[in-house]
Amino acid sequence: MLGLEWTLCGRLNQRRSLAVGNVQGRRRRAWLTRGRASSGEIGGREVDVMSDTGCEGVVVRKQLVDASQLTGECCLLLGKDNTALLAEKAVISLRTPFLSGEVKALCIPDTICDVIVGNVEGARSLEDPKMSVMVAHNSITGAHLGIRRTKDKVLSNFYWPGVDGDVTRYCRSCDVCQRTVKKGTVPRVPLEKVPLIDTPFKRVAIDLVGPINTPSEAGHRFILTLVDYATRFAEAVPLRKITTESVAEVLIDIYSRLGVPEEVLSDQETQFISDCMKEVCRLLGIKQKTTTPYHPMCNGLVERFNATLKTCLRRLCSEQPRQWHRYINPLLFAYREVPQEFTHFAPFKLLYGRTVRGPMHILRELWTKEIEGPDVKSTYEYDLNLRERLDDTLKIAREHFNDSDCEALPELGGWGSKESVIDLKYGDGLTLDQRKQLEEVAVTYSSIFSDRPGTASTEEHCIELTSSIPVRQCPYPVPYAMRQTLRE
Repeated sequence: MLGLEWTLCGRLNQRRSLAVGNVQGRRRRAWLTRGRASSGEIGGREVDVMSDTGCEGVVVRKQLVDASQLTGECCLLLGKDNTALLAEKAVISLRTPFLSGEVKALCIPDTICDVIVGNVEGARSLEDPKMSVMVAHNSITGAHLGIRRTKDKVLSNFYWPGVDGDVTRYCRSCDVCQRTVKKGTVPRVPLEKVPLIDTPFKRVAIDLVGPINTPSEAGHRFILTLVDYATRFAEAVPLRKITTESVAEVLIDIYSRLGVPEEVLSDQETQFISDCMKEVCRLLGIKQKTTTPYHPMCNGLVERFNATLKTCLRRLCSEQPRQWHRYINPLLFAYREVPQEFTHFAPFKLLYGRTVRGPMHILRELWTKEIEGPDVKSTYEYDLNLRERLDDTLKIAREHFNDSDCEALPELGGWGSKESVIDLKYGDGLTLDQRKQLEEVAVTYSSIFSDRPGTASTEEHCIELTSSIPVRQCPYPVPYAMRQTLRE
């Protein structure tokens, strides 16, 4: 072969059915190893892998293939100088960042890289990652949650190179999220931590949302919300009226499904502290706890859920605002199936001891045709296994609770002070994203900078503006749905 290296390209000899090769010199090996090669495995052996989207198939170094893997078939490769090379076909087990599984590969003695992965028939298309993010974020069970929760939902079933950046860019450019997010609000830390609750539904927090300006088609104007302190399991029920009797009936319905709690924390609304509600709590053995007047931060768990509930409802029912009561159950499903920040577990997992089968699982089953069969166990074995899983899960969640509380305590010292001395240092006041952006700008325009201070030249420019009125609008990323229109 005259010491030349081969890789596939898109040129095809029309006279014969040939797999076409593009000849490259050895001088490019260092450039490929430095910038384009990745690590992979062939039959347990570590190899260098390169992706080439312009080729059709997979090329592998012949020395890495066993004789038993050869199929006996051959294929001709054609180079730039019309030099033909006969390559044998082999079935190899490949595991790379670009492709995994058993594939047919062409064996060549000398190649640019150990393995070159091209377009393989039957592999997932480039549209599949975008579809996964859309299902996890835009669907009614996605509820337009934030970047972290959308990323957790996608990574629970799928992975591809660059998944973090794809999810982050998609969520930041979502048109619905940009129109409904609150600007300029800074979250405050709590003044003191609440007691740690490690038993599901030992203490719950309840609150009322409303009156909602746009009543539902069925006449609902209020929402009763309930959040468990141990598992973060949430409930939300739409109401037409908020009398004590109607609120008590809804609470009894929730208790009949999830169990009667020992303590209920609420604000001092008349529906929660009336004589009727006190009698209901006395009959059920529930201890009532109320927050301080005009201090909703004491019941911050349910207040935070109320904010998430209202934001997601605005996004889901933006086209049909009077149908918001129909989106509550899908929204609750989306909230319950993703891990919470403090527990690091999904509320479904902490309450039922198993991972719920959601849209991402169904999407993976449709694509891979793989359905996990249930293990056949006796009732005693299932009960024992469930108890062990719940104990281990709650133990880990309790550790995360303690770690999160310890991290939040040092920030309580300066809360609420009117004046404070700020000791600014070089590099302070910038987030990680801002620092990364500055580094990228400095690298991109490094040619205009000098190592010696004061040597850069300056010029005066006169810029004529179309209007003297200042623009006070914030720049927003262009949504995916509008990018094609802007290009046209």
